[in-house]
Amino acid sequence: MNKKMNLLLLSLLATTLTFIYLTYHHYSLILGITPSSLCHISQTLNCDAAALSSYSEFLGIPIAVFGMCFSFVLFVVMFFVRLEWLQPTTFVTSVLKTLLFASAILSVVLGLISVFKLGVICPFCLMSYVLSFINCFFIFGMYKFNFSGLSFSALAEHKGYLLTLAMIPFLAWFTSSTVLSSFGYDELIKVIPEKLSHWKQMPVQNFDLQSGLIKGDFNSSNTLVEFADFKCPHCKVASETIKNFLKNSPKIKVIFKVFPLDGNCNPNVSFKGDSSRCQMAGLVLCAEKLAKNGWAVHDYFFENQESLAQISDVKTEFKKVAESLKMNADEIIKCSDSTETYALIAQLSNEGKAANVEGTPSIYLNKQKIEGQFLPILKAAYKTLN
Repeated sequence: MNKKMNLLLLSLLATTLTFIYLTYHHYSLILGITPSSLCHISQTLNCDAAALSSYSEFLGIPIAVFGMCFSFVLFVVMFFVRLEWLQPTTFVTSVLKTLLFASAILSVVLGLISVFKLGVICPFCLMSYVLSFINCFFIFGMYKFNFSGLSFSALAEHKGYLLTLAMIPFLAWFTSSTVLSSFGYDELIKVIPEKLSHWKQMPVQNFDLQSGLIKGDFNSSNTLVEFADFKCPHCKVASETIKNFLKNSPKIKVIFKVFPLDGNCNPNVSFKGDSSRCQMAGLVLCAEKLAKNGWAVHDYFFENQESLAQISDVKTEFKKVAESLKMNADEIIKCSDSTETYALIAQLSNEGKAANVEGTPSIYLNKQKIEGQFLPILKAAYKTLN
């Protein structure tokens, strides 16, 4: 019995730790805390899409938070039973087995939603599902289920246990509220209606919707246009926000337009720098033109922004990503230095100037500028689109 109990405790602890990571992952995405995710392995093996879906929360609280509090409380209860501070009565064991069985069934439901509704497999979610069945296996192997143990008389005798279990949703609410409040999320939610109202009042701009890097639903009438510079720190954050936004906003066309903050290629900027920003803009446009890999280079430049910050000639660094993507680096570099490419950079920058771009990033949803590149704002605005 002690061996099985120890294994159950280890399994519940592993479940709690898994949900702790999923909780951190959920908040890091919606708050933009970190630009990368451990379990965003591919388009299919992708926790991000699952965490950003409408199925990831219940009553405004992440499912991961409920799972974390649930497994932690059960771990504490079983730990006290292991120390013989609590007696594993028929009522207690029957309630615990019922709860763990219900969690296993819920895991199956969430897994089916993830695969068939969202079209992704969340590795850490899958780990929590497997652990829920392991928890069931151990506790059903330790105690026999007895419906008579769940009688009304037994309920009166075990009020303390019931109160402890009733604390789970309260703990979930408290945890969620504390995290969101500490990052100012509750204040952000309050200003969303104001941001949406301001966005709808902005003038409609005239963009060339076929020029720049394009992804998403090419046939959609809904568009998100972004003007950005590859060495702008805020643009790096916005790029990750837009990437996450697109994962659960399928009916939209995203267009990235370069707006280098360097007068060597952008006629709308008076300051002339070392031309590295111009080089990056040209390399991305030519990678798309010649190899259809503009978005991959776009992501590489933003993901490695810190290491590229002090480099004036990015062409050497570009050769690394070109090699990994099996692109002809020399051909793309030659294209990026051409008069034609610099003319295209100027054309895209002039579009930004005409749209009153005053800094980067600047984002336009359905040709109207939207302030605040936070994921909740973009998601709220998306819900209003036809």
